[in-house]
Amino acid sequence: HQKAQLMGYASHAAFVLEDRMAKSAEAVGAFLSELARKLAPLLESDLAQLADLKKLDGVEGAITAYDRSYYCKRLEETKFKVDHEALKRYFPLQTVQAGLLGIYQELLGLTFTRNPDLEAAAWHSDVSAFTVSDTATAELVGYFYME
Repeated sequence: HQKAQLMGYASHAAFVLEDRMAKSAEAVGAFLSELARKLAPLLESDLAQLADLKKLDGVEGAITAYDRSYYCKRLEETKFKVDHEALKRYFPLQTVQAGLLGIYQELLGLTFTRNPDLEAAAWHSDVSAFTVSDTATAELVGYFYME
């Protein structure tokens, strides 16, 4: 933010967007507002379908953040006939885990190293534990648990 202001820009967003297609933070904001306006009816429809499933379970009320994942999965299974167990065969845990960590390592400049001591002390044997360090400096950033 300070660098952008020193160069005469109101914000970091204005600085980085000047030479990009969006050209300005205002253009990005307008685009996102228009997108939200157009998608609002779809969101309402989707939430109504999830609420109907919740009602079938005998539970009244709006879909909450902690309901969403469960009822989205149920909707996929009932409406679209998605078999999540069959899908798991195509996405082995080790492959997905390595790919996910690889993305984080590349994007964030982090290194994830398995930590057997943390895994041994974890709450469940399925938990994978990693020491996270800055790739450039090797400085410890923290620890990451995945189950």
